[in-house]
Amino acid sequence: MSELQAFKFLLLALLTSVFGSDPAIDFIPLHHELANCSNATTFHNGECFDSPSSYRTLQSISSAALCCSVCGNQSDKCGNWVFRDPAKTQLNPGCQLHPHGVPGVRVDPLCVSGSVSSISPSPPPPPMRLPPTYWCTWQAQSREWMSEAPQADDGAADYWMKWRNHAPVSPVQGYQGWDDFINETFLAQNSSDNTSTRPSWVSLFPRSRHKMILVLDNGWGSGFTLNTTRFPMFAGASNENSLAKLSNYVKSFGWRGVGLWLPGSGAATETNLRMAQRAGIRLLKLDGSHDDTCSATQLARAVAPDVYIEYGTCANAACPLNGGIDKADGRWPWDAARVQSKAIACADLFRTYDMVKALSVSEVLDRQYKLLNVSTNLPLLPWRPQRHFGGSGEHMVTASLGGVMQPMDSTTAGLRIPRLYNTYVQGPPGRQREDRIDEELERLTQWSILAPPFGVGIQANGMPDQVAADDTSAGVLWDSWHFGLCDDACTLSKHIVNTTVYQGAPGRITRGGLPLPTVVAPTTTAAPSATPPFIVITRFPANQIMITAMGRTSATAGWTEPTYDVTVDLSQSNFSATSGPFPPIGIFGRFASVSLVLSAAAYQTVARAACGITGSDLLDQAATTQSIRSSVVLSAAHATVTIPGAVLARVGTAAAPPRSRASPGMLLTLCAPPAVDTHAHPAP
Repeated sequence: MSELQAFKFLLLALLTSVFGSDPAIDFIPLHHELANCSNATTFHNGECFDSPSSYRTLQSISSAALCCSVCGNQSDKCGNWVFRDPAKTQLNPGCQLHPHGVPGVRVDPLCVSGSVSSISPSPPPPPMRLPPTYWCTWQAQSREWMSEAPQADDGAADYWMKWRNHAPVSPVQGYQGWDDFINETFLAQNSSDNTSTRPSWVSLFPRSRHKMILVLDNGWGSGFTLNTTRFPMFAGASNENSLAKLSNYVKSFGWRGVGLWLPGSGAATETNLRMAQRAGIRLLKLDGSHDDTCSATQLARAVAPDVYIEYGTCANAACPLNGGIDKADGRWPWDAARVQSKAIACADLFRTYDMVKALSVSEVLDRQYKLLNVSTNLPLLPWRPQRHFGGSGEHMVTASLGGVMQPMDSTTAGLRIPRLYNTYVQGPPGRQREDRIDEELERLTQWSILAPPFGVGIQANGMPDQVAADDTSAGVLWDSWHFGLCDDACTLSKHIVNTTVYQGAPGRITRGGLPLPTVVAPTTTAAPSATPPFIVITRFPANQIMITAMGRTSATAGWTEPTYDVTVDLSQSNFSATSGPFPPIGIFGRFASVSLVLSAAAYQTVARAACGITGSDLLDQAATTQSIRSSVVLSAAHATVTIPGAVLARVGTAAAPPRSRASPGMLLTLCAPPAVDTHAHPAP
């Protein structure tokens, strides 16, 4: 076939791509370096672009010369063609069309009538996609399963044992496990709002679900095919049509989209990824999978640019425990952290995997601190994997370190959970996990809009990530729990029934280059707790500051949230404001007080009477923003701003519903626009 015949054939293929489908045509990746042809024999490096659905590829064009030939025959449309250089993109070569009038701007010109003007010498980093925050149905499925159990302890224990032995537990329904408790009833029942006795999954998290993907876990289908027996309302002419109906239904409630659980990476094929892209699927959760080359992520970037790939592996035989059961070895191994670091190096999203729910704070904190620690110098790759990390349901820990939240918990309203399952569902006595998740998640989601999650390794500014922790024997805090049969899904396999387990993590951690905070028991409390909280301080890339206190678990005391005086040194962090307010500060959890040490210049700015100091409940900033200047303590001698714990608790829960159990979450703004001080009184 001559080049002219080839061109005619390819032009026909292009027309087919506009008016019909053809297997030779595909959508190209979200961000890729391209080659830009100036004539039939030469081409230049191009720049990054976005708007992936606007680009078509003629894959069978294998050279820049032939691509330019296509360009030349398009006359005034010549500027819309570029050649995809496989040496730069690691993809098959192809000639790509950028139609007129499509959003998305290249900073360099494309070839125009066979000539190219000045071209930027190096491509800018690709624009970031929204972080893949999601809520997963797995624990909600378990709650539905538990609700079918006998209420008496003996019956509940028998029901539990039969499930662990994979025997049928209900002669009527024949359900064997949590993967059977996923269907359209649970997804869509009472879906008009979130106030029904037994709310649907699509109606959860009304304030924040527009930022989240709803991930259907094990049981939604087989292979990559939706189980339309369980989801008959989405039955379509094809599996792709069924998935599209599911996706559109979930998005109609304001969710960002649908994610799907997969057992490993086997189903993440090119065919299925293309189907997922067309059907509107936004995330694939590859359970128990990691790949040091991230082949599924790279393939998704090429053929399904709107689909996030999440890898997740434990890399530790002790999982879901971090290590042994006592203080001698109840820590996450550094070798496991290094395995996970290799997996996240080329990934857009990595999950640090399952934990024991009663000890979830200490376990996830130790895993993620060590993952960050060993990953600080991971080099930037040309195609810029985002390297987000998540934590399998422990939302507060992950958010405090700048990770992507992946909650699994939700309200148990309308469910009959047997007493024997309470620790697994609600956590140790006092935590009431299911009664606080909605509120805490909503606050953290609002904070993530102000301070988006950021990935591990070398940062966009070319500098290594910075992580510090008090990992000394005196600085490590140990949580403990005495396990009953039904306190966790792993009690039998890990032989911890009627056993006290200890899991440890550093009590003080910072990320973003800040020094470790000072944490001391308050002198104003008659009997302060001898057990300090976990304290995490993170400085985000735009200098936003997040200060988090997290509770403790004890086999004797259950869940407690001790309040301590915490001092955070911001004096060397470029935390300042030349005009307008300072970067936002999010303060989460319970404290006796929080003191901010500022540079001399920053303190002078804040000390001026014209500098407003406001606080608001992140649950509803617009309705709760108020001046707290009269309630804070300014110390010129120490250049500090101190916010009493009572103020943090009052303002940080101002929008909370009655009888709320959730931890406070306050947005502090220094030098804010004027606001009304609704609780003005002399500073203590």
